[in-house]
Amino acid sequence: MFRDCRYHAMAATMAGMLFSVGCRTYFWATHWQTSSFPKAVAKGIVYSLNDILLIALVGTVTLFILAIGKSTLVRLSALILHVGVVLLISALSFGNIEFLKLYEWPVTYPLLYYSDFSEALNYLPAYVVFGFPAALIGLFGAALLFSYALHKLDPLRRGWSRPAAVLGVALAAYYAVAHVYVDRRGVETQFTRSPVVELLSSYATAPYLSLATADASEFVSGDLAGFVRAPVAAVEGPPPKNLILVVMESVASRYVGFLGAPYGVTPNLDALSTNSVTFDSAYSYVPNSILALYSMFTSAQPPVSYRLVEQSNKVGLHAFLKQNGFDTALIYGSDLKYYDVDKWAARQNFDTIKDAKSISCANNPVALGDEPFLTGIEDECTFEELYDWVRIERDKRFFATIWTSETHYPYYAESPADLARSENLPDWVREHKNRYLAALRRTDRLIGRLIGFLHRSGLDQDTALVIVGDHGQAFSQHRNFGHGADIYEESIGIPLLVSFPKTLPAARIRRLAGQIDIAPTIANLLGLSPPDSWEGKNLLAGSSERVFFFSSWKGYKVGFRQGDRKYILDAASGLISIYDLRSDPEEKKDLGPDLPEQQKIAMAIIGQWVKERRADR
Repeated sequence: MFRDCRYHAMAATMAGMLFSVGCRTYFWATHWQTSSFPKAVAKGIVYSLNDILLIALVGTVTLFILAIGKSTLVRLSALILHVGVVLLISALSFGNIEFLKLYEWPVTYPLLYYSDFSEALNYLPAYVVFGFPAALIGLFGAALLFSYALHKLDPLRRGWSRPAAVLGVALAAYYAVAHVYVDRRGVETQFTRSPVVELLSSYATAPYLSLATADASEFVSGDLAGFVRAPVAAVEGPPPKNLILVVMESVASRYVGFLGAPYGVTPNLDALSTNSVTFDSAYSYVPNSILALYSMFTSAQPPVSYRLVEQSNKVGLHAFLKQNGFDTALIYGSDLKYYDVDKWAARQNFDTIKDAKSISCANNPVALGDEPFLTGIEDECTFEELYDWVRIERDKRFFATIWTSETHYPYYAESPADLARSENLPDWVREHKNRYLAALRRTDRLIGRLIGFLHRSGLDQDTALVIVGDHGQAFSQHRNFGHGADIYEESIGIPLLVSFPKTLPAARIRRLAGQIDIAPTIANLLGLSPPDSWEGKNLLAGSSERVFFFSSWKGYKVGFRQGDRKYILDAASGLISIYDLRSDPEEKKDLGPDLPEQQKIAMAIIGQWVKERRADR
């Protein structure tokens, strides 16, 4: 019986390890579309290191108990407990697949609390519903096979020392190699974390989470965002007849000259800013193009959700302007089919929708990357499409949105220069940043040509320009790269400029602005009263006291800015960071540990905002 228990425990341990590898292999083979199954298996093995270590430790403890146990009851109890623990680890490993897919972070208690995972359960794929029972059957089958093989081979017939030494060395070598590999791939370390360890250790923050349910009314009055009425300047004369909205892909404020960037790649924007209304502290609510589109066009904060586009029929900016006699167009340099944005855009009732598939020079695509959604067309083609649309003779006012693509990763650049040479960056980051800055220089040049086109066409006297970034772009400022995974300034701080020199005096605004404010600002600039359903405010008349933002990738990050203070909740850990942007614009010093009372207030405010914005409430 003793020998049976030992081999049964070893078989359960081996089956648990195999199951963990299988779960992570499935994740890499499906969600990330790893190029080949062998590569997915290799990643599954490497990224299971913490699960395998945990199961090995549990197995070692069980075998030790079996070795010193004097009674059959003790040994049998240890075996049953061991099998139960392996089953728990396996179940969480299986459930963690879907969690990683949605949030790119292992399951934690605070993340379950803040996220809309309960809503996601209603849409679980068939493999979860039907696959889990089949996976459990497979787990038991593997355990039985391993047990049978171990009994046949009987590796312990000559004692424990040699098998234990061999297994110990093998596990140590595996863990060392896997750890070195993962450490070098720093940005992916969250995929190695054990869901059991993460969930149990994060439960320690449970008392702190009660603050998120506190009544925030003692800290804020009325609307969470508030509103400060402070007119910029009255429009001195009739409103512009037309308006063009230029949305610059992945352009952060810190790379634009008139907002203090040292790179010198935006001379046309810098010149335009001298006779425009500019905003020093404008923010994207989410570092994601699709949700930025939602915010700007519907004047609504997107749900705090893993979902990218809400299936909403809210009256958006273009539909509103069309109702008021405007011709409207959306001209986009990439593929609107990404995450079914084309279906969402169709409900916004544009007169004209063009993207990379339908723009006239789409036979000259720029392959920005391997994924289909990274293939766009040259922005020059996109602007030419805009010019052709503007040239159409019409007796209506017009409103057009042009959305660029070349500044999206991996950045289309004609001749990148070493503009970031003085920055302490890894070589590969510097290379990408130089490409990005070169692409931004090209975007700026095309904006200069747009200004020239309006002047030559005689449209500059009755056409306003609004230029904005959809979100930012990170280059290792906080061990981050790209966008979507955090809410530091480089990811959500965006340029915003409103230009109509004929009747709108130039001004530099240091108050807060958010993307939901763009639609009502445009409506008011055009002489129209926006719908009451819009959440945003006219930025030419005032600003919000707070701007909120979030990211649901690589764990939930939720935060807000009020004055010069910025508060960021890491929902994976349940902790609040606080930064003073006046003295620390790079967000290097977290003041949170020294300001526990402010952390509590921020937690209550964020908790109330999340409850209002959750998709499943």
